[in-house]
Amino acid sequence: MKTKPQDGSRSVFAKSSAEKMDLCDAIERYKSNAARAKTGITFVGSEGEFEKLSNLPTNNPYRARYCSSLPLLLRSGLYQESNVFVLTKPTHVAEQADVERILSARSDKKIKVVALREATAKDWACDLDSAIEEIELWAAKKSITNDILERSPKLVATDKKDGDGSDTKLPEDLRANPAKGTLSEEEFKEVIARKLNEHLDSSPENILSQAIDVIKR
Repeated sequence: MKTKPQDGSRSVFAKSSAEKMDLCDAIERYKSNAARAKTGITFVGSEGEFEKLSNLPTNNPYRARYCSSLPLLLRSGLYQESNVFVLTKPTHVAEQADVERILSARSDKKIKVVALREATAKDWACDLDSAIEEIELWAAKKSITNDILERSPKLVATDKKDGDGSDTKLPEDLRANPAKGTLSEEEFKEVIARKLNEHLDSSPENILSQAIDVIKR
C-alpha cells in the first residue's frame, strides 16, 4: 500500500503508533476474513501428470492450473494466476533457481518453484503443502501489515488543506525535527515485519507449518 502525498505533503507515522500496535487484533481480523483467496498452483508438464498430481491428497486447498511448457507459461502470461509452479520433469530451458528468478522479476507476488524429485506420492503431497504454507504465510504477513497501516493515523510533514482519510497535521512539537518522532511508511512497515516475526518466533509454533497455523486458525 502506497500513501499518496497531497499538495506536496509527505505522510509519516508517529513512532508511538508503532509502539502501540496490536498484532493480536490484526491477526484476529485476518483470521475472521472468510474471503481469503486460495493459493494458485500451476503444474508445468503433460496433462497426464497434471491429472495425477492435482489429485494428490494435500492438507491445504489450492487452485490448480495446467500449462504444457515453461516457454508457453512465460509467453501467455499464465504465470500471473499462480504463486507456486510445479515442474513435473527436468526442463532444458533453465534451472529451478533461474525459473524462480525469472518469474519473480515479472510478478509483484512471492513466487515458489517446486521441481518434483523422484519420490512417493506422499512425498510429493508434502512438497506441495510446504510450498502452499510458505506462500500463505507471506500473504498473511502482507495482509496484516496493510491492515495495520490502514488503521494507523498518518501525519503530514507540511501544512495542507483538510482532506479525506485519516491524515492529520504534524504536531507542533515535531515540526522542528520530524525525524525524531516519526517514521516513513517503509520504516513503519519494517517495524511491523520485525514485530510480527518476533511474535511468531516467540511462541512454540516457530516452524513454518505451525507459524501459518497461528495466523490462519
